[in-house]
Amino acid sequence: MAENLIVVGGGPVGLSFALAAAQHASLNVRLIESGVPLEPSREENFDHRVYALSPGSKAFLEALGAWQLLQRERIAPVRAMRVWGDDRVSELDFEQRSPLAFIVENRALTAALWTLVRQQQRIQIHAPCTPAELLRDDARDCITLTLKEGGSIDAALVIGADGANSWVRQQAGLPVNAKSYESFGVVANFECERSHDGVARQWFAADSVLAWLPLPGAHISIVWSVSTERSESLLAMNPQAFADSVRAAGDESLGQLQCVSPVARFPLRRILAERCVANHVALMGDAAHAIHPLAGQGVNLGFADARLLSALLVQCSPLHSIGDLSLLRKYERERKESVMALATLTDQLKALFSHPAKSLAGLRNAGVALADRQTWLKRRLMQYAMQ
Repeated sequence: MAENLIVVGGGPVGLSFALAAAQHASLNVRLIESGVPLEPSREENFDHRVYALSPGSKAFLEALGAWQLLQRERIAPVRAMRVWGDDRVSELDFEQRSPLAFIVENRALTAALWTLVRQQQRIQIHAPCTPAELLRDDARDCITLTLKEGGSIDAALVIGADGANSWVRQQAGLPVNAKSYESFGVVANFECERSHDGVARQWFAADSVLAWLPLPGAHISIVWSVSTERSESLLAMNPQAFADSVRAAGDESLGQLQCVSPVARFPLRRILAERCVANHVALMGDAAHAIHPLAGQGVNLGFADARLLSALLVQCSPLHSIGDLSLLRKYERERKESVMALATLTDQLKALFSHPAKSLAGLRNAGVALADRQTWLKRRLMQYAMQ
């Protein structure tokens, strides 16, 4: 008999997992999304929210059929990455023959995944629809999700792919370690005077981290991690003054810049679920782990969650429920090392470059220069980031 699987959250991670899970004939998938599903569009302007997808994430999306629905002219391969310390001299370069990552717009990727979800007969969509309560039924060995719009759904497993403020996580009583970085990520897109040549650029400073990501043509998307006060100041600038600030902070690497999108900001914080599974419940994506964006790996961690758990469900014996805690704990164990390693790395880098002690400045910049000379270390870092 087919088991019911509920996925709460219609972002890229939740949608990709629903599609992967629906390929298994033993599962009936219900997708719960509070918003209106995105439709494909042909907007000329680039979305100011973009993802740096790893080759591993690209392969996962190709297997689902989503990558093939994206417009090729809207995807920018990252062929190299250059990172500078706060002395503007110490430099770490990454480059190889195949792309390190692919810059894809959130809007386009989400719409492509929704297109496939609508076509999948084993996925029943509830959207817009708001979950009201999760109730475990030990007697029937299942979990029941009730809806504010009325009705309820029994399931063997509920997936929380509903973001950093996860409703599923709260309902399941799964504790988190949360820390605010007391800063914001400011995002916008620019047209550049000179070509970026497929190079992603990042500058560490004592009070900020600035990343320039290549977009198709002579365009870039930026993420500027700054203090709350400075983020307010940047958003208050007129477009040209803001573009001049971004240009100066990036050492005028691409000449004159023209802002070609709205300027937005989002709070930066680290949220790590102490446990990401319980009986009949599992978390993935930002619901399980939201980290600092300086490594650009947030959505890739989520796609890796989706890949692993969908594969484990395939291997699940017909004699065991997909909500069995022993199966879910295997998923939790296998993801924990990668997630903690990346969360710790980003935390330490942020702390190192924002530390006020002048004695650390020379040490950290020397460390950047030393790392650039260690070919084996750079190869290892690239292999990890490309998963």
